Amino acid sequence: MKKIILFLLFTTFAFGQTVVDIRLVNPQVGNPVGGSSCCGNPVTTSSDPGLNAIFQTYGVYNYTHKAGHPYPDYSMKMMEIYASGDLNQFIAALNTYSSVVEKAVISSYGIFKDAVQTKIATQGIGIPTGSSNNIITTNDAGLNQIFQNYNVFYYTQAYPSAISPSFVTLL
Repeated sequence: MKKIILFLLFTTFAFGQTVVDIRLVNPQVGNPVGGSSCCGNPVTTSSDPGLNAIFQTYGVYNYTHKAGHPYPDYSMKMMEIYASGDLNQFIAALNTYSSVVEKAVISSYGIFKDAVQTKIATQGIGIPTGSSNNIITTNDAGLNQIFQNYNVFYYTQAYPSAISPSFVTLL
């Protein structure tokens, strides 16, 4: 029983931890350098000196790629940062550095704040039909209005071979 409790405490800590996510403007600028997050030697620097100056100011103690983003164009641009300083000020500093950082937000380990996955309740509803002004359109007027309100520019079926209603990813 003690082993299970310790495991639960560990998973709660690991998966509930607050992090800062950034999306780089260019996936070639600002990549983590040195160290290895997997082997007890965390990365605390990037390939960009300006980003490193911000990291030093806000006590960054780990900087790594955040894998698994559902939007393919963001897959190499997403980074996860653990810092000990004031996260709100850290976010403001990162967002000000717009030549390297496209967007910075407070997040949680393993979660992307810029993507949503939802289940469409009725089969045949919400079929993508194209786009209008870079906003996805579907065969459902109500869904189209939601997509317009929230600027949904990417929409894919999570399980395309499923016969029944499926989860979709929205960006």
